[in-house]
Amino acid sequence: MVLNSCGRRPRYDIKSGAVSINTNLVKSVGGLPKAGDWVQIKIIRQNSQTRMIEVLSYAELEAVKLISLQSQSGEQIKHATNKNGGILASESESKPAIATFDAKRDQVEALLSGEYGGELHMIMLPVKLQDDDLQESLYEDRLKRAIERKKKELEEQSKEQLHQPGGEANEIRR
Repeated sequence: MVLNSCGRRPRYDIKSGAVSINTNLVKSVGGLPKAGDWVQIKIIRQNSQTRMIEVLSYAELEAVKLISLQSQSGEQIKHATNKNGGILASESESKPAIATFDAKRDQVEALLSGEYGGELHMIMLPVKLQDDDLQESLYEDRLKRAIERKKKELEEQSKEQLHQPGGEANEIRR
């Protein structure tokens, strides 16, 4: 058995890497997700050119494993469950403020990009998709789609730079 620095068994075995983001009651599906749940994450941001609100769906964020949901003071959000393990309600009076995920490198990059360039919203995946083996088996396809999306984004950025007046972003004019 693996023990943490306090001599206790950790609450969750981190497989990839832990990353935390800010959240609230609305963005965290009312605080319903619990440790071990798979959630989809959407990024909401304002398009800088059109000023329209965009909802971004990234393949690498179609399923991310939630490690914990905590209040601003660090208290774990606890849930009342029925006899089948279904969540009835949050037992915590505190509101969710921090969500921590077990995320792979590309998921971490997308989460941090979304955190600082927009807002992140969790979407609970249905019970039939709450299977670790299933989600791990689907990940390679998601990664391929994410790589393709990133290539297209880079191509579009290159085209935009060609059409903008002036020099390079860091060019010093004399």
